[in-house]
Amino acid sequence: GVDGRDDGVGEAASFNCPWGLTVDNTDGTLYVADCYNRLVRKITMPGNTVSTIPISYDVNFYSPRNITLDQHSKQLYLTDFNTHVMRIEPDGRNVLIYQGVPPMAGITFGPDHNLYVANTIYGFILRMDTSGHHDTTIVSGLTTPQNIVFDKSGTMWVSAYPHVKITPDG
Repeated sequence: GVDGRDDGVGEAASFNCPWGLTVDNTDGTLYVADCYNRLVRKITMPGNTVSTIPISYDVNFYSPRNITLDQHSKQLYLTDFNTHVMRIEPDGRNVLIYQGVPPMAGITFGPDHNLYVANTIYGFILRMDTSGHHDTTIVSGLTTPQNIVFDKSGTMWVSAYPHVKITPDG
């Protein structure tokens, strides 16, 4: 398709470098980090209706890279192509919660309700609370870690070279 930033239904909507993706498990709503538009896009199911959640220019946050959703509070968390982690409240407010070493990459919620964030150049994964505090490196020495997911057993999987599996017991 053609790059754009149009809201709409199905093919009437347009994106410009959709990068990260997360889903609301209660209703199937998709959230997309629309990188070059510097927006979060919401795709409501059924109907495939795309709408925009803006990122405030008052917040020191660059193009969104990856995104995750707290399934309970419905707060979105994003990394950017720089040093930041931001929270988007359900009412749309943008809150910068963390600034670290660039570049932040993958982000996910763990079964312990903490955030896990990958740093793709320095090869580590941080664990932090949802306020961006108590950050702790839990894994280091990885090559280009990008995305992080947890399976139902609590095992963390990291897309890195080589792929990494971290069991709940460490």
